[in-house]
Amino acid sequence: MKPFQAETGIKVTPITDQINFAQLELMVKTNSVTADVVLLSQGSTIVAGEQGFLEPIDYSIFRKDKLEVSSISSSTRTE
Repeated sequence: MKPFQAETGIKVTPITDQINFAQLELMVKTNSVTADVVLLSQGSTIVAGEQGFLEPIDYSIFRKDKLEVSSISSSTRTE
């Protein structure tokens, strides 16, 4: 976080609360998303992708070779 903050001047506030599928669904449906990254089970990730709750990764911003995607199922990738 510190390198990002130093480079951009944007303060990062980590949220360490776990967010479950129901909370993610509520955030998306109420257009009140408060997290950029959430950790979900594989099953919840697949359902969230199918229901349109996840955003594709913008590879113009993030380099693929710098992201850990080996654990992501090919059915949930939006490349």
